[in-house]
Amino acid sequence: MLQSKCGIRKGEFDFSKQHILEAVEGSLKRLGTEYLDVLLLHRPDALVEPAEVAEAFGSLQSSGKVRAFGVATEPVPD
Repeated sequence: MLQSKCGIRKGEFDFSKQHILEAVEGSLKRLGTEYLDVLLLHRPDALVEPAEVAEAFGSLQSSGKVRAFGVATEPVPD
């Protein structure tokens, strides 16, 4: 299973459609694959624009680049 996450740039969070699409393209290139099984939003906050994220996810899913989506928030305690 291939999984990646997006949403954090150097020093800031970015959940814009453009960043999500660029992050996926970068992950695909680095992994040498044409699709991800799962893409996770890394620690989204209340400022996330749900419509913009949904638009990016829809584009990625319809193009076959991402099969499923999820959220990565806090680590699991020991």
